[in-house]
Amino acid sequence: MKLNHGLLGIIILLLLLSLPNIYERIQVENGQNTVEMVLPVEEIEELSSSLDQSLSDMLVELRESGLSAVSVEPLSIHDLAADGQLSIYSGTYLTDLLRLQGELNRELTDGYYVTLPENEYYNNLIEENLQAETITLFETTFFHIEDTSELDLDLGYDTSTLETLQEHNVPYVLRAGNQPTVEQNQMIVEKLVNQKNTLSQGILFTRDEAIGYPTINHLQSMATDLQQTGYHFYLIEFANQSGMQTVARSTDYDFIRLHSMFLDDKPLDESVQQTIRAIKERQIRSIYFHIPMEVEPSESYAATKDYLEDVQRNLPSKFELGTAQPFETIQQSNWMIWMVIIASIIWGYLATSWLSIRWARFIVPLVIFVLVIGYLFTDRLLLLQMIAWIIAVITPAYAVINAMKLRQKYLIEKDRAINWIKILLFSIGILLIGILMIIGMLNGNAFTSGMELFRGVKLLHIFPIVIAFIGLFWNDVIDHGKLLLHKFLHAEIKYWHALIVMIIAVIGFYYISRTGNAGSVSQVEIAIRTALEELLYVRPRTKEFLIGFPFFIIGLYLLKYFPLISKLILTFSTIGFLSVINTFTHFHMPLHLSFLRTGYSLLFGFVIGYLVVLIIKTIRSYLQRRL
Repeated sequence: MKLNHGLLGIIILLLLLSLPNIYERIQVENGQNTVEMVLPVEEIEELSSSLDQSLSDMLVELRESGLSAVSVEPLSIHDLAADGQLSIYSGTYLTDLLRLQGELNRELTDGYYVTLPENEYYNNLIEENLQAETITLFETTFFHIEDTSELDLDLGYDTSTLETLQEHNVPYVLRAGNQPTVEQNQMIVEKLVNQKNTLSQGILFTRDEAIGYPTINHLQSMATDLQQTGYHFYLIEFANQSGMQTVARSTDYDFIRLHSMFLDDKPLDESVQQTIRAIKERQIRSIYFHIPMEVEPSESYAATKDYLEDVQRNLPSKFELGTAQPFETIQQSNWMIWMVIIASIIWGYLATSWLSIRWARFIVPLVIFVLVIGYLFTDRLLLLQMIAWIIAVITPAYAVINAMKLRQKYLIEKDRAINWIKILLFSIGILLIGILMIIGMLNGNAFTSGMELFRGVKLLHIFPIVIAFIGLFWNDVIDHGKLLLHKFLHAEIKYWHALIVMIIAVIGFYYISRTGNAGSVSQVEIAIRTALEELLYVRPRTKEFLIGFPFFIIGLYLLKYFPLISKLILTFSTIGFLSVINTFTHFHMPLHLSFLRTGYSLLFGFVIGYLVVLIIKTIRSYLQRRL
């Protein structure tokens, strides 16, 4: 016992030494609170044309409503054709026309024939980028395009649109797509470099790839060239754009997290709530939205302005609308990280000290030690992620197992309030130690940007429960294993047994289905969540304050009267503890909000559990009097 206390003291000391790294993260997170609202300028142009209103006037009105910037798509031959600047004909179509005019022996080369735009600027863009041959037919000059993909090639940006934006001092985000060849990509990068000014600071990649993908060295050099010019990049939330991890590592995670949304998808008030939640809880600093397209232009314009004004009205006071910038670099001290790593090895021993087989207590610390050695020689981030995952798994189980053992110890004494306080404080302390280790190891812009993730989330929702179950029933199995197994195999199965198994199975399926981002949420739950967020700023997690922590209090209370039922309830109470750990593995969530959310969960969960215990006490007292 003295050894355990000494090791715990060492862990606490090491974690205290590492706190400046965590404080640095909090400072950086709180230092960038400017949010930008971005709308594609092409959609504004289309809307202005439909409403017979000038682009300049519409930009002024939208800016007054809260629009921060616009995005500008590069032009392609297809775009110019859609805008009426040129026409595209297939070689087969023109050959048929020639035959109708009597030129039976003339065959045109396969491909496409594009009329020359009247605007000299567009004409020069095609010549510079495609170097296409020209041919005259029917007294009309055409560009001959052999490859279909060249019709969608990025040619450059519409200077008239950029001039309008500059005239009204409207910041803009330049969109850029990956081209078929390295040479074409280099031309796009040159255009971006030439377009750089105080109004154009960010680049948002189009489609599913970053410029230069999949050739790593080209991807790195192009990203570096653009960053050195003064551009930053956008990381689209929930999008999997190939090559973005290479861009991130090449530019030291010079990113702004962007959330894309369509106002057609849901009612306006829900869109506003979604926007505020993204800004507040997920470090989103750029909202890229699309105007409604399924309504009349006048309604679409009105809804767009209403959305901007509602976001501005509901934005928490610490945030402001403007031109967003990437977060500052989180300065980390390597020796502080190593303090946490050393503490994790010791924690691996302490968190499994409940095992009565002494050699088994060294398995987890040994595994962590091997991973540490591997990280020391390879500097592979994956090994650090694996250590953090082990800590995340063993900590919730240890919190519950240790609480049960303390409760058993205090049952010998009088059931005093101070003992309950000790149990709760010890459990929270264990939880806090695990949290500080995880965020101490996986700290920095790589994680807060959302580019690097905590791996194994699904398993994190299962393994701690299994370990807690083993730990809670460990002594029963060791001392009476054969007898318990014999009773279990020969027990009579009653209908209520089957009912309980079915209920547990349904709860288990629902629990697993709700992990991650894919779980569905009912409208009633959405309404409750919204109300909690408005009241508390950030809502506590349902499975923490309504399931895990109430079960924890109830299970500890019942240990005195129904040990078997108590241990089963405590097993499921692990859900609350592992959910808290999972909260802190969402590194893109501001750290102070994670602590606030956890504080609410613990407070409400313990209070609800205590109220249920009072009800159980009342029922027991009533039954004892009657019987």
